[in-house]
Amino acid sequence: MALDDPRIEWIRDRVCLGLNIKDNEVFTEMLSRFEGEEEVKLQHFFNDSSDEEGTSALLFYSLTVEEMEEVEQCVYFLRNISGVIPVPNDIEEANATLSTYVETGLLNAHSLVMLEQMIAQVFIPLLSFGQHKSGEILNSAAPTPQLEQNNTNTPNGETPSAYSNLMYFLILGEIRLDIPNLNLEGDMIELTRRPGLMEDIETACGNWQQQISAAIEQQLKKKPQGNGPLAEIDFWRERNAALSALSEQLKLPTVTRMLDVLAQKADTTALSNFKMSRDELAKYYTEAKDNVRFLTTLERHFKVDPFELKSATIWKTVMTWFEREVQAIEAKYLSVARQMKDYEDNKYQQWIEYVDGALPGIQYVVNFAPELQEITTETKYMEQLGFMDYITRCDVAIGKFESLVNQIQKNSKDIDSRIQMIRNAELFKRIPPKPSGDLPSIETILSTPEIVLHPAVNEVHKLTVQCVRDCVESTKHFVRWMAGTCIETPAQQADGQDEPMLITFFQDIMHNPRIAELFSSISSNMQKILSNLSKFLGQQKWKRYRTLWKLEKTIVMEKFAAKNPSCVAYDDKLLFYSKIAEDVFLQATPKNQMGKDLERSPDSLEDLKFVLGVISNTKTISLDVEMRIRDIIERYRTIGMYKIEFSDEERNLITQEQITEFKTELETFADTFHESGPGAVGSDLEHGLKILNQFRKDLQKYEADRQELTNAEKLFDLPITSYPNLVRVQNEMRGLELIYALYEEQSVAREE
Repeated sequence: MALDDPRIEWIRDRVCLGLNIKDNEVFTEMLSRFEGEEEVKLQHFFNDSSDEEGTSALLFYSLTVEEMEEVEQCVYFLRNISGVIPVPNDIEEANATLSTYVETGLLNAHSLVMLEQMIAQVFIPLLSFGQHKSGEILNSAAPTPQLEQNNTNTPNGETPSAYSNLMYFLILGEIRLDIPNLNLEGDMIELTRRPGLMEDIETACGNWQQQISAAIEQQLKKKPQGNGPLAEIDFWRERNAALSALSEQLKLPTVTRMLDVLAQKADTTALSNFKMSRDELAKYYTEAKDNVRFLTTLERHFKVDPFELKSATIWKTVMTWFEREVQAIEAKYLSVARQMKDYEDNKYQQWIEYVDGALPGIQYVVNFAPELQEITTETKYMEQLGFMDYITRCDVAIGKFESLVNQIQKNSKDIDSRIQMIRNAELFKRIPPKPSGDLPSIETILSTPEIVLHPAVNEVHKLTVQCVRDCVESTKHFVRWMAGTCIETPAQQADGQDEPMLITFFQDIMHNPRIAELFSSISSNMQKILSNLSKFLGQQKWKRYRTLWKLEKTIVMEKFAAKNPSCVAYDDKLLFYSKIAEDVFLQATPKNQMGKDLERSPDSLEDLKFVLGVISNTKTISLDVEMRIRDIIERYRTIGMYKIEFSDEERNLITQEQITEFKTELETFADTFHESGPGAVGSDLEHGLKILNQFRKDLQKYEADRQELTNAEKLFDLPITSYPNLVRVQNEMRGLELIYALYEEQSVAREE
C-alpha cells in the first residue's frame, strides 16, 4: 500500500486540507487510477535521485461548481533538494521534517492570475534582494527581457521538453463556453412552454457548436514543435489539456439541463449540429488522452541519454570512482592470494616433515592415473583456448534458435487460424429463401373447349430460359481480386472498346462447358415438363366436365337464385359441386407421376437435384393428403359399421399407407432409444432415471398407435402386420425398468 509510506500520507493530509476534501478515500481512489500509475508518480517524486529523471513538482487540481459558478483550487509541492527524500518513521516525524525538503502551497484563484501575483509580489522582490546582496544592481525601470525571453520555459528555466517531467493535473489553454444565465428551475414541460427559453437555448447551442468546431480546427492545424519523441509527447499533452477543458465544461449541470430541455423539442437543427460537434470533440479528446497515457510511460526513457556532451563531467566522476574501486578490489585480491599461497606452502612443508619422520629413507610415488592427468591437461588448454567461452556462445545461439523456432511455430498456428477464418468467412450474404407464396405460379383456365395454361407454354419456357440466363449474367457483379490480395481488380481498357471493362467471374463462367450443359439440360427438362403438363390437361377425363365450363357461371347462379330455391335445393347444389371438386382434386393429384419421379435413379447431379425437388414437393402437399386420407379412413370405418361391402383394393389402399408411415416412425424411435435412451447412459444412472419416464410415455403412444392399426386391419379383414422394432424396444424397456427400480430403491435407502 502507498499509504504505508509516511511521506505519501503527509501529501494526502495537505491535499485534502487544501482542497477541502472530507473523505480520505478520494485521495486513495486517485492513487489507484490507470492501474496504479499515479502512485508510481508519487514514488518517483520522493525517490528519484537524478534531477533529469525525477519529478520536480506535483500539482493537485480541483474544479467544483458551487451555486452555478466554477471554483478552482490547486495544491502544489516543489522539491528544494536533489536526491532521495528520507523516509520518516511515522507521520509525526514526517510533519516535522518533510517541510525542509518540500515546499507546498495553495492556489485558490485563477492559476495564471495567481502566477502573475506570485512572480510580481514574491519572486521579483526575492530576485532583486538576491542580486543586491551579491553586489549586482537591478534597474527597476528597465524591462525584464529574461522573463519575456523565457516565458515559454518552466519556472526553473528548463526547456519545455525537460519540464515534461512535471506531474500535473492542471488544464492548460482553457476555452470557456459562453453559458447564459437562464432560469432552468421547474418542471420540464413547464420549461418547454416558457416563452423565449427554447430560442435562448438554441442560440447557446449554436455558439457552443461554433466554439467546439473552432477549437478542434485550431488543434488539428497545430504541429509538434520540434523533432523527436519529446516534442510529440508535448504536442499530445497540449491537445489533451485543451480538449479536456471543453469536455469538462460540457458536463456542467447547467449545460446538461439546457440540453435536456432542448431535447424535448421535436425537431431542432441546433441540437443535431451540437451533438455532431460534441461527438467529434469526444473522439479527438479520447485519442489525445490515450496517446498521453501511453507516451507518458515512455517519456523517461527518451530523456535519459548518458552519451550527451553535458554528461562528460558525470562520466569522468563515475570512471574515477570505478577505477578507484577496481584498484581496491585488486589490492584485496592480491592480499588474499598471498595469504592462500602462504597457507598452501606451510601445509605442504608440514606434510613433507611428517612423511619424512614417519617413513625415513623410503621412496614413494603418488598413485595418480595418467588418464586423469591427460584429461586435466586437455581441460586446461581448452580453457586457455577459450573453449568454454565457445560453449557459452553456442548455448546462447541455441537458445536464440529455439526462441526463433517457437516464434515460427506460433506464427504458423496464427496463419493457420487466419486461413481457417478466411475459409469459413461468409464474404457474401446469402439470399434468404423466398416464401412459397412468392414463387411464380401457372394457372389453368377452363376455356371452351379445352383447358389452357396461363401464362402460355411458350411464355413459361421463355421466362425460364431468361431466368437461367440472368443467373449466369449476375456473376458480372462479382469483380475478381488481384493476385495474392483481397483487392478488387480495377477496370481495364480493352482494345477496340471505348469504355473500360471490369474483370469479373462472368468471363470464367460463360466459357465453362459445364454451365452450357446445365443450361441445355434445364431448357430441355422444362420443355418435357410443359409437354407432359399439356398432355395431362388434354386427357379425355376432363371432357366430362365440359358442361360446367361451357356455361357462364354468373348467369347460371342468377337464374338459380331467381327461382327462389329452398335450403334443401341449395344443399343439393353444394353437395353436387363439392363432389365434383373432390373428384377433380383426386384426378389432378400427380400421385403416379410422383412415384415414377421418385423411382428415378440419381446417377448424375441433375438427377439427384430432380429427385430432391420431387421429395420437397411431396412434403409440401403431404399435410393435405394426410387430412384427406384420414377423412377417407373415417368414411370407410363408418361403412364397415353398417356392413356395407367394398373391394379389397380399397381396404389395402387405406391401411397400407398408415402402416408404412408407422414403421418409419418406429425405426426412428428405435434408433433414438439405442443411441441416447436410458440404456445408453453408461454409469450415469441418475440421468438415465430422468429420461426413463419420457421414453416410457413415447413407447405407450406407439403401442396405442399399433393397436389402432391392428384394429383397422381386423376391421378390413387384412393380414396383421408385425413390428419387430417395437417388440425389441418393449423387451429392453422392461429389463431397464427393473434395473432402474432397483437403483431407485438403493438411492432412497442410502439417503435414509
